Amino acid sequence: MKKLLFLIIVCSSIIFAQSEIKQDDPSVKDTLTTNEDYKVDDDSDTWMETWKEIEPSIRDFLSDEDDEEVEWKEEDGERRRVKKKRGYFRAAGGGWDIFQMPLAIDEINTQVKSMGLGEFSSTMDYYGGGGWVFLGDKYRIGGLGADGSMMVSDTDDGIRKKVEFDMQFGGFMIERVWHPFSKTEISLGGVIGRSKLKLKVFKKQGYEDWDKAWTSFDKNNTENEYYNYKTTFTNSYFSAMPSIGVRYNVVRVFAIGAKVGYYYGITQNNNWEINGSELEGVPAMDLSNIFYSVNFYFGA
Repeated sequence: MKKLLFLIIVCSSIIFAQSEIKQDDPSVKDTLTTNEDYKVDDDSDTWMETWKEIEPSIRDFLSDEDDEEVEWKEEDGERRRVKKKRGYFRAAGGGWDIFQMPLAIDEINTQVKSMGLGEFSSTMDYYGGGGWVFLGDKYRIGGLGADGSMMVSDTDDGIRKKVEFDMQFGGFMIERVWHPFSKTEISLGGVIGRSKLKLKVFKKQGYEDWDKAWTSFDKNNTENEYYNYKTTFTNSYFSAMPSIGVRYNVVRVFAIGAKVGYYYGITQNNNWEINGSELEGVPAMDLSNIFYSVNFYFGA
């Protein structure tokens, strides 16, 4: 009986040990784990599509490049990052401006005609330039100035008469800028500053000549034989030039543009001078009028 009981115990121990070995078999456990992983691998395509969607946003967040400098294009079913030019100035710029503006200078033309000369043209061109720097992305400040001149002259009985008209304007500039399209900007702003008029009146004995100019100082020479008169009238006054413009970048660092605006300027009769001395009795002149301009600028 004891032998039978011992045999039963031994057999039971062997069976129990075998079952424990099977439960701890690492190969069985790995198999079960791998089967669970298969469920994740079955969704790998979904994860890949999700990654493609969020990858551009992650790269943009980590990149120090400007959003305007890159774009994403679909090529062969994949999105690729392509660098592009911003197309317009966003830091600073400067260049040349050409203006054209009608002029109403009837008071001056009246005096010029009394000298036997023709009238000044009713429009004048101005040449100048300016520069600015951006304050943020929308505003910029700087300066702008230009100068224009024209002349009328005639010679009668050996006496040459000439009148030169010169006009300058310029000052502080501020503009608000929009960039609705690639390489293009629209601006709204103006220039506040000063303008200056200068009239030079000449009366000469014919055309000046080198030898004749020196012999005119001879003690035997008289004023009637040779004379050269020159008188300068000047006036400075406040002016303002609101305008709207558009500019297009031909290349990254060079652009051409155009503006239309209004020039406001009225001379003060107590600001006139003649050869540096005060001049009274000059009527006020309203030179306000619409103006047009084209510009050629370099910048970054």
